[in-house]
Amino acid sequence: MKRWIAATLWVGLLIVVAIAPAQPPELLAWLVDLMLGRWQDSEPWVVVHFMMMGIWPMLLIMQLREHMGARPLPLWPFATGMFALGGYALLPWFILAPARNEARPWGFLEKARRPVAAIILLSALGFAAWGLASGSPAAWWASATSDGFVFAMGFDFLALWLTSLLLARERGGPWGVCLIPVLGTAGYLMLPQGPASASRSISGSSSASK
Repeated sequence: MKRWIAATLWVGLLIVVAIAPAQPPELLAWLVDLMLGRWQDSEPWVVVHFMMMGIWPMLLIMQLREHMGARPLPLWPFATGMFALGGYALLPWFILAPARNEARPWGFLEKARRPVAAIILLSALGFAAWGLASGSPAAWWASATSDGFVFAMGFDFLALWLTSLLLARERGGPWGVCLIPVLGTAGYLMLPQGPASASRSISGSSSASK
């Protein structure tokens, strides 16, 4: 992904924080409840949104698997931070990585790509079905426009979705399936893929490795 695109997205996310509504005082306790599966008092669409934000890092790690151990700037610290901070943690890697950042893949990720993507696809389908059956789009929208955390989470979701789409487009293949967020990317990762991005700079147009 081009450096300027990543920088634009990251600055946009910072602006989102600045303009977001106030955070609810019980935010920390609510997040603990979400992570522990105590969802009875939460809007299902908001719960699904939160769970999808936990799925995105796994998908993007698989898409960027060749760069986890890259040198001189490895991806893995930024990918780890993505589980807590989403695009706020991931996008700086695209900005800071030098044009000649040498790709060094973690081999087990390539072996795990298809089974992990299949598990993610089934999990995401289950969450989506539950949210559609039990939730209310109007209730999610009310939360997104009044709750600072859900507001920021919505824009973070869009940033990760666009990142995934651009990475798939760079790699090639039927990348259009990634227009379907989460589900499309999981399906894309289950398809045969070449090592195209291993020899390509993510932050610039020159080669990342020789």
